[in-house]
Amino acid sequence: MKQLFIDSMRSFVIVEARTEMALCVYPLVSSDDCKHDYLSLHQAIGQGMITISEVSQGGSVPELHVINRGKKHVLILDGEELKGAKQNRVLNSSVLIPPETDIIVPVSCTEQGRWSYASPNFQESGEAMPTSIRANKMESVSASLKLSGLHRANQREVWQDISEMQDRLKVASSTGALHDVYRNRDNELQNICDAFPIIENQCGIYVMINGVFAGMDMVSKPFVWSDLHQKIVRSYVIDTLDFPVNKFTPKPLDMSELTEMIENCEFRDFSSVGSGHDLRFENPALIGSALIFQDCVVHAAIYPRTAYDNHGSYHSPRNRSFR
Repeated sequence: MKQLFIDSMRSFVIVEARTEMALCVYPLVSSDDCKHDYLSLHQAIGQGMITISEVSQGGSVPELHVINRGKKHVLILDGEELKGAKQNRVLNSSVLIPPETDIIVPVSCTEQGRWSYASPNFQESGEAMPTSIRANKMESVSASLKLSGLHRANQREVWQDISEMQDRLKVASSTGALHDVYRNRDNELQNICDAFPIIENQCGIYVMINGVFAGMDMVSKPFVWSDLHQKIVRSYVIDTLDFPVNKFTPKPLDMSELTEMIENCEFRDFSSVGSGHDLRFENPALIGSALIFQDCVVHAAIYPRTAYDNHGSYHSPRNRSFR
């Protein structure tokens, strides 16, 4: 699994970066195309293939019920937000939902102050959890997997991170909903995101903030990335809305440095909640995960375990929100 993942990282073609404010985004184009046919959450919901609901009428905060009635797998990304039912949630890990099946998936709540039905089922919110919070959640899920084999996150820390972001960006929400932060700052977010349009055959992004590595996200199929591009870019942008801009001239990117760091990670292989394997890897500098199905890296995300802030210091994994 480790070598398969590293070889996949080496297959990327890195396109010239675009910059806006503090953000520098390198589009990733893969020379390999996964042979598996799967859909994004947006595509599956649009086709009426998938239903996501509470596990029962009473609900359970850390779990949701997913029914896939279609004949294709459906990919739901770690941190992809679901809106509705009794409270908004995000998945704790990326899951490839098998065709014609129903499963229970592990989630975290992103709306602390509501526990009442807004709708019978969930819809996509159109957003992904901010990268800084997603990275912290990845830390706690990876720790839970090592300890118990369960894809559980520290819910209290998720709420704390959301509350800190609301305070930092001066957004009030009656239910403590992460979605309200995005809605409140939507125009500003979109103006920055427009500087990073998707390109042909793109399947991911490598991101720097003021010249410091901030993360990498990719999927195996450009067709699926086309539905995720805006969500993922916005999840990076929202972390930088109050971030001062330092002068930074992007240079051609060489993935070899990141690949060498990945090679020095400790790898652990776990069963995914859906199809495939959940590969987790970490070292003092990086934390990451990859969803692998039948020799294909369907999704991967890599984040720094420390992050540069606007005072020139570094924070621990629990405080990496670029503030």
